Amino acid sequence: FFSNKFLKTASLILFSVSSVSLTSCLDKEGDAVEPTPVAYVRFYHGAPDAPDFDILVDNQRLNSQPFKYNNYSNYLRFSTGSRKFKFTPVNAANAYVDTTLTFKENKLYSVFAVNRLQNMEILAVKDTVMTPAAGKAGMRIIHLSPDAPAVDVATTGTNSTAIAADLEFKEH
Repeated sequence: FFSNKFLKTASLILFSVSSVSLTSCLDKEGDAVEPTPVAYVRFYHGAPDAPDFDILVDNQRLNSQPFKYNNYSNYLRFSTGSRKFKFTPVNAANAYVDTTLTFKENKLYSVFAVNRLQNMEILAVKDTVMTPAAGKAGMRIIHLSPDAPAVDVATTGTNSTAIAADLEFKEH
């Protein structure tokens, strides 16, 4: 009634389906791969007299192009915990800054290279994301000018409003 070739093909298909269904029964709930916890970090070059530099994270170069003054990155995904950071001259080993930062899961951070080259340092700020009320805007103000005195920030116009007063270098 059935040809020998048909029976062999049907047997092979039946065997394949049954072996797949049997192996799926061997999966254990505890075997699921847990997602790696991440934090989100962005970088800013805010050191006015510092040349372009490279950013190394755990001794791996992060940027593909020299990181220039006033450059910034989008948020990048980082493994949580302590991470070693170096800000170095382009394609060099010596570091302007060599530090360790610790990141927590699902948190946002901004990392600023600040101050003059001879005193360059890192300012790490934990970011908060808030949705402003309808018709309003949100902003973050950080004083990054190392040689400027404390500043006041205010809106202009007929209804001038003070936003920040006596903001010192690195304050936000």
